[in-house]
Amino acid sequence: MIERLCYVYGVVGSSMQTATAPKGIDGGAVSLISNGGVGALATSVSANDYSPDKVEALTADVDWVAQRATAHDRVLTWASDAGAVIPFPMWTLFRDAKGVQGMLAKRAKELGETFKRIADGREFIVRVYVQPAILKGHLGEHSAELSALEAEASKASPGQKYLLERKIENVRRDAGRDIAAAAAREIHEALRDKSMETVLEQPVNRRDGGVGLAGTRGHLHQSAGAVVAE
Repeated sequence: MIERLCYVYGVVGSSMQTATAPKGIDGGAVSLISNGGVGALATSVSANDYSPDKVEALTADVDWVAQRATAHDRVLTWASDAGAVIPFPMWTLFRDAKGVQGMLAKRAKELGETFKRIADGREFIVRVYVQPAILKGHLGEHSAELSALEAEASKASPGQKYLLERKIENVRRDAGRDIAAAAAREIHEALRDKSMETVLEQPVNRRDGGVGLAGTRGHLHQSAGAVVAE
Protein backbone atom coordinates (compact mmCIF):
# COMPACT_ATOMS: atom_id res chain seq x y z
CA MET A 1 0.00 0.00 0.00
CA ILE A 2 1.28 3.48 -0.92
CA GLU A 3 1.69 5.53 2.26
CA ARG A 4 3.38 8.63 0.83
CA LEU A 5 3.05 10.64 -2.38
CA CYS A 6 5.21 13.28 -4.02
CA TYR A 7 3.45 16.62 -4.28
CA VAL A 8 5.11 18.58 -7.09
CA TYR A 9 5.09 22.38 -7.25
CA GLY A 10 6.93 22.85 -10.50
CA VAL A 11 10.12 22.27 -12.45
CA VAL A 12 13.39 24.21 -12.15
CA GLY A 13 17.01 23.78 -13.18
CA SER A 14 18.74 20.84 -11.51
CA SER A 15 21.35 23.16 -9.97
CA MET A 16 18.82 24.87 -7.68
CA GLN A 17 19.58 24.44 -3.98
CA THR A 18 16.64 23.86 -1.60
CA ALA A 19 18.44 24.57 1.68
CA THR A 20 16.74 27.98 1.90
CA ALA A 21 13.37 26.84 0.58
CA PRO A 22 10.34 27.78 2.69
CA LYS A 23 8.09 25.18 4.24
CA GLY A 24 5.89 23.51 1.69
CA ILE A 25 2.40 22.07 1.80
CA ASP A 26 1.36 20.94 5.30
CA GLY A 27 4.63 22.39 6.58
CA GLY A 28 6.68 19.73 4.82
CA ALA A 29 10.23 20.14 3.57
CA VAL A 30 10.82 20.98 -0.09
CA SER A 31 13.28 18.77 -1.96
CA LEU A 32 14.56 18.61 -5.53
CA ILE A 33 14.04 15.43 -7.55
CA SER A 34 16.40 15.72 -10.51
CA ASN A 35 16.75 14.06 -13.88
CA GLY A 36 19.27 15.45 -16.32
CA GLY A 37 19.37 19.23 -16.36
CA VAL A 38 16.00 19.73 -14.69
CA GLY A 39 14.45 18.96 -11.34
CA ALA A 40 11.03 18.96 -9.72
CA LEU A 41 10.38 20.79 -6.47
CA ALA A 42 8.45 18.35 -4.31
CA THR A 43 7.17 17.58 -0.82
CA SER A 44 6.31 14.17 0.58
CA VAL A 45 2.64 14.04 1.67
CA SER A 46 0.31 11.44 3.11
CA ALA A 47 -1.36 9.30 0.45
CA ASN A 48 -4.42 9.08 2.67
CA ASP A 49 -4.72 12.86 3.03
CA TYR A 50 -4.23 13.52 -0.67
CA SER A 51 -6.10 10.73 -2.39
CA PRO A 52 -7.96 12.04 -5.48
CA ASP A 53 -11.38 11.46 -3.90
CA LYS A 54 -10.45 13.25 -0.68
CA VAL A 55 -8.91 16.23 -2.47
CA GLU A 56 -11.96 16.56 -4.70
CA ALA A 57 -14.24 16.59 -1.66
CA LEU A 58 -12.10 19.08 0.30
CA THR A 59 -11.69 21.60 -2.51
CA ALA A 60 -15.09 22.95 -1.47
CA ASP A 61 -13.55 23.94 1.89
CA VAL A 62 -12.16 27.43 1.25
CA ASP A 63 -9.98 27.47 4.38
CA TRP A 64 -8.45 24.06 3.60
CA VAL A 65 -7.65 25.08 0.05
CA ALA A 66 -6.39 28.53 1.04
CA GLN A 67 -3.75 27.15 3.42
CA ARG A 68 -2.38 24.84 0.76
CA ALA A 69 -2.63 27.39 -2.02
CA THR A 70 -0.57 29.78 0.10
CA ALA A 71 2.11 27.13 0.62
CA HIS A 72 2.08 26.21 -3.07
CA ASP A 73 2.54 29.83 -4.15
CA ARG A 74 5.12 30.46 -1.42
CA VAL A 75 7.38 27.72 -2.81
CA LEU A 76 6.97 28.89 -6.41
CA THR A 77 7.63 32.51 -5.46
CA TRP A 78 10.81 31.51 -3.63
CA ALA A 79 11.93 29.45 -6.62
CA SER A 80 11.18 32.23 -9.10
CA ASP A 81 13.46 34.56 -7.13
CA ALA A 82 16.32 32.17 -7.90
CA GLY A 83 15.64 31.45 -11.57
CA ALA A 84 13.18 30.27 -14.19
CA VAL A 85 10.32 28.08 -12.97
CA ILE A 86 7.74 26.03 -14.82
CA PRO A 87 4.86 26.02 -12.29
CA PHE A 88 2.54 23.07 -11.99
CA PRO A 89 -1.07 23.42 -10.86
CA MET A 90 -2.08 22.43 -7.35
CA TRP A 91 -2.71 18.76 -6.61
CA THR A 92 -0.06 17.48 -9.04
CA LEU A 93 0.93 14.23 -7.34
CA PHE A 94 3.18 11.31 -8.17
CA ARG A 95 3.41 7.93 -6.49
CA ASP A 96 7.11 8.30 -5.74
CA ALA A 97 10.36 9.98 -6.76
CA LYS A 98 10.84 7.43 -9.52
CA GLY A 99 7.55 8.51 -11.04
CA VAL A 100 8.66 12.16 -10.93
CA GLN A 101 11.95 11.29 -12.61
CA GLY A 102 10.07 9.36 -15.27
CA MET A 103 7.92 12.40 -15.99
CA LEU A 104 10.99 14.61 -16.26
CA ALA A 105 12.65 12.19 -18.67
CA LYS A 106 9.53 11.77 -20.79
CA ARG A 107 8.96 15.50 -21.06
CA ALA A 108 12.61 16.54 -21.30
CA LYS A 109 12.26 18.08 -24.76
CA GLU A 110 9.06 19.94 -23.86
CA LEU A 111 10.54 21.20 -20.61
CA GLY A 112 13.72 22.33 -22.32
CA GLU A 113 11.77 24.30 -24.93
CA THR A 114 9.62 25.87 -22.24
CA PHE A 115 12.65 26.97 -20.23
CA LYS A 116 14.08 28.67 -23.33
CA ARG A 117 10.78 30.49 -23.85
CA ILE A 118 10.43 31.73 -20.27
CA ALA A 119 14.09 32.38 -19.50
CA ASP A 120 13.61 36.16 -19.43
CA GLY A 121 10.12 36.08 -17.91
CA ARG A 122 8.68 36.24 -14.42
CA GLU A 123 5.34 34.84 -13.30
CA PHE A 124 2.80 37.01 -11.51
CA ILE A 125 -0.64 36.20 -10.16
CA VAL A 126 -3.27 38.94 -10.36
CA ARG A 127 -6.47 38.52 -8.38
CA VAL A 128 -9.41 40.90 -8.66
CA TYR A 129 -12.28 40.84 -6.18
CA VAL A 130 -15.88 41.99 -6.41
CA GLN A 131 -17.43 43.66 -3.37
CA PRO A 132 -21.13 42.91 -3.94
CA ALA A 133 -22.46 45.51 -1.51
CA ILE A 134 -20.51 48.31 -3.19
CA LEU A 135 -21.23 47.10 -6.72
CA LYS A 136 -24.95 46.90 -5.96
CA GLY A 137 -25.08 50.63 -5.25
CA HIS A 138 -23.63 51.47 -8.65
CA LEU A 139 -25.39 48.99 -10.92
CA GLY A 140 -27.84 51.61 -12.16
CA GLU A 141 -24.93 53.58 -13.62
CA HIS A 142 -24.16 50.67 -15.91
CA SER A 143 -27.64 49.35 -16.71
CA ALA A 144 -30.25 51.57 -18.37
CA GLU A 145 -32.90 48.88 -17.83
CA LEU A 146 -32.24 48.74 -14.10
CA SER A 147 -32.20 52.51 -13.77
CA ALA A 148 -35.56 52.76 -15.57
CA LEU A 149 -37.14 50.04 -13.42
CA GLU A 150 -35.94 51.68 -10.20
CA ALA A 151 -37.41 55.02 -11.33
CA GLU A 152 -40.71 53.34 -12.18
CA ALA A 153 -40.82 51.53 -8.84
CA SER A 154 -40.31 54.77 -6.92
CA LYS A 155 -43.60 56.10 -8.36
CA ALA A 156 -45.61 52.86 -8.40
CA SER A 157 -48.47 51.83 -6.14
CA PRO A 158 -47.67 49.33 -3.35
CA GLY A 159 -48.94 46.37 -5.42
CA GLN A 160 -47.08 47.38 -8.54
CA LYS A 161 -43.98 48.24 -6.54
CA TYR A 162 -43.82 44.72 -5.09
CA LEU A 163 -43.87 43.15 -8.56
CA LEU A 164 -41.36 45.63 -9.89
CA GLU A 165 -38.97 45.03 -7.00
CA ARG A 166 -38.98 41.30 -7.72
CA LYS A 167 -38.11 42.05 -11.33
CA ILE A 168 -35.46 44.54 -10.23
CA GLU A 169 -33.73 41.90 -8.13
CA ASN A 170 -33.44 39.59 -11.15
CA VAL A 171 -32.16 42.40 -13.36
CA ARG A 172 -29.73 43.50 -10.65
CA ARG A 173 -28.35 39.98 -10.30
CA ASP A 174 -27.83 39.63 -14.06
CA ALA A 175 -26.32 43.11 -14.34
CA GLY A 176 -23.86 42.42 -11.53
CA ARG A 177 -22.74 39.20 -13.16
CA ASP A 178 -22.36 40.84 -16.58
CA ILE A 179 -20.41 43.81 -15.21
CA ALA A 180 -18.07 41.55 -13.25
CA ALA A 181 -17.46 39.35 -16.27
CA ALA A 182 -16.79 42.37 -18.47
CA ALA A 183 -14.32 43.76 -15.94
CA ALA A 184 -12.50 40.42 -15.81
CA ARG A 185 -12.22 40.33 -19.60
CA GLU A 186 -10.92 43.89 -19.78
CA ILE A 187 -8.30 43.26 -17.11
CA HIS A 188 -7.22 40.01 -18.72
CA GLU A 189 -6.94 41.60 -22.16
CA ALA A 190 -4.85 44.47 -20.78
CA LEU A 191 -2.50 42.03 -19.04
CA ARG A 192 -2.32 39.75 -22.05
CA ASP A 193 -1.02 42.59 -24.22
CA LYS A 194 1.92 43.00 -21.84
CA SER A 195 2.58 39.31 -21.12
CA MET A 196 4.31 36.37 -22.73
CA GLU A 197 1.33 34.19 -21.81
CA THR A 198 -1.75 34.47 -19.60
CA VAL A 199 -4.34 32.12 -18.15
CA LEU A 200 -7.79 33.31 -17.09
CA GLU A 201 -9.09 31.32 -14.13
CA GLN A 202 -12.70 30.73 -13.16
CA PRO A 203 -14.38 33.00 -10.56
CA VAL A 204 -14.29 31.78 -6.96
CA ASN A 205 -16.98 32.62 -4.41
CA ARG A 206 -15.64 33.68 -1.02
CA ARG A 207 -17.21 33.31 2.42
CA ASP A 208 -17.39 37.06 2.93
CA GLY A 209 -19.61 37.39 -0.12
CA GLY A 210 -16.89 38.63 -2.45
CA VAL A 211 -16.12 36.96 -5.72
CA GLY A 212 -12.66 36.44 -7.13
CA LEU A 213 -12.95 37.58 -10.71
CA ALA A 214 -9.78 36.67 -12.47
CA GLY A 215 -6.34 35.31 -11.98
CA THR A 216 -3.49 34.97 -14.41
CA ARG A 217 -0.86 32.31 -14.10
CA GLY A 218 1.24 30.51 -16.67
CA HIS A 219 0.99 26.72 -16.55
CA LEU A 220 2.78 23.97 -18.38
CA HIS A 221 -0.35 21.91 -17.90
CA GLN A 222 -3.57 22.11 -15.92
CA SER A 223 -5.58 19.64 -13.88
CA ALA A 224 -8.78 19.51 -11.91
CA GLY A 225 -8.51 17.73 -8.61
CA ALA A 226 -5.65 15.45 -7.64
CA VAL A 227 -3.87 13.44 -10.28
CA VAL A 228 -1.61 10.63 -9.16
CA ALA A 229 0.84 9.68 -11.88
CA GLU A 230 2.78 6.47 -12.03
